Amino acid sequence: MTKLVKKKWYVWSHGAVVSLAVAALALAGWGTAADKGDINGDGFVDADDAVILMNYLAGNLPLLAGDLSDISPIVGVMIFAPAGTFTQGSPSDEPCRTASGTGMELQFNHTFTRNIAVMATEVTQQMWQDLRSAQPSLPQDPTDLSYGSGASRPVQNLTWHEAILFANLLSVEQAADRAYFTDSSFTVPVDSTNYSTYPLYCDFVSSGYRLPTEGEWEYLCRAGTTAPFSVAEPSYTAGYCSLCTAGLLRRLESVAVFCANVPSNWTLPAATLAPSPWNLYDMHGNVAEWCWDSHSSSYNYPVGEATDYSMNDPTNTLRVERGGSHGHDANNCRSAHRNFAAKGDRTYTRGFRLVRTLVPD
Repeated sequence: MTKLVKKKWYVWSHGAVVSLAVAALALAGWGTAADKGDINGDGFVDADDAVILMNYLAGNLPLLAGDLSDISPIVGVMIFAPAGTFTQGSPSDEPCRTASGTGMELQFNHTFTRNIAVMATEVTQQMWQDLRSAQPSLPQDPTDLSYGSGASRPVQNLTWHEAILFANLLSVEQAADRAYFTDSSFTVPVDSTNYSTYPLYCDFVSSGYRLPTEGEWEYLCRAGTTAPFSVAEPSYTAGYCSLCTAGLLRRLESVAVFCANVPSNWTLPAATLAPSPWNLYDMHGNVAEWCWDSHSSSYNYPVGEATDYSMNDPTNTLRVERGGSHGHDANNCRSAHRNFAAKGDRTYTRGFRLVRTLVPD
């Protein structure tokens, strides 16, 4: 149903404004041919879909979590994630959780004051090639092709520093303020001549692309959920922590590329499986993802509450990675699971996705 009021278009679809992210993903090439253009999901591409799109382009629709924020010519669909509060970490009765030591998951309430946009998918090999064509100082794609070759498959085998450089060069290409600098005063931006410098510093209020903080990553992965995964998986128990058998965790297998559904140990093309409640693909698997934060056994979560929390220890060369991968078991796919690696480490199970702070006009 469409209605014209005061020269502004308003749209109702089954009583609610529908998510534009689904349409954007379809129009960008994700999904089946039948999905393309069917914004309201009624099985038809018609005038109602056109009106919804006009509403969006006119700025008449409020953005909700999981809606389309914008579309980058290099990294594609960006999804809106609002500022908010969630419980980071895992409850004491969650199967396979880490209760103490490195990677401990003790819960705290984490508040974010910034709206952000996040890539709907992990960075793909095509995206790397496209940015390198525009910004030749970007090194060659470091992906180990023996674990996944193809333009739509995620980049992997890169260092944390290479992810940082990619982010800053993408910001330059899209005329955004750069987020990464070699000094705490934010005067010397990271580029191809200094990206291996350490430590590095992040300007979180810039408009540029960056890695998510560890807290932002879990907030995005959970997408408003509180269970071990963003999809309800009733079969997940302590007996399945190291599971790599197909068919036993069917709901998890519907959203996560992990060892149970890719026995060949290859990545799959981005967005092969279903998205999360916030229209994000492959948060639980395909490749694990670099985050901004430092990590060590002494970096426990804050107690009680925290706001915009992240850790950047200039003396520590370990950086956080989050999410499962095609080479990981079910435990590693949990929303709260924590992992880390040396900033120069390379592996075929780790890639990245980027976010950017939505700076108010």
